[in-house]
Amino acid sequence: MTNGFLLVFLVVISTSCSSQTDNRSQLALNVLEDNMSSTDYTALVQITGMVVDNPPDNSSELVAIGYSAQIMEVYVGRELEDIRFTRYVEKGEEPEATDDRIQIVSLCRDINGEYYLPDIGYELPPDEAIIRQARRSIAQASDTTSPGQKVDTSSACY
Repeated sequence: MTNGFLLVFLVVISTSCSSQTDNRSQLALNVLEDNMSSTDYTALVQITGMVVDNPPDNSSELVAIGYSAQIMEVYVGRELEDIRFTRYVEKGEEPEATDDRIQIVSLCRDINGEYYLPDIGYELPPDEAIIRQARRSIAQASDTTSPGQKVDTSSACY
């Protein structure tokens, strides 16, 4: 009787963990779709450099982190070989060095044409399911839009 109960318990726990993983994967896919439709540029990149730019007068609560990256695959925007973009974080929350990290980024462009990460959630892991979804979205969008044209007019960019 105890072995049967233990087996049922393990099956329930296994199913629950699998369900949580599926929910996280679905959430990431939903985030990707929103990001691709509301930003100027989305690509799979490999970070090649990072520079932390602390404001000299310590008056700002934000720190600018400049990234350089090699473009591996473009999903939204024009084809580029490499890119530079900025991420703003609160003082004390600067990330450690991240050279060679691969990720999917969704970026906005400011009035000077410089790329930046608009907020949290615009960096996604290079999960194979996410990459497949990005490729499917490109194929679907190319059926109804011209290359490089954004699909949606709503924007996370400001």
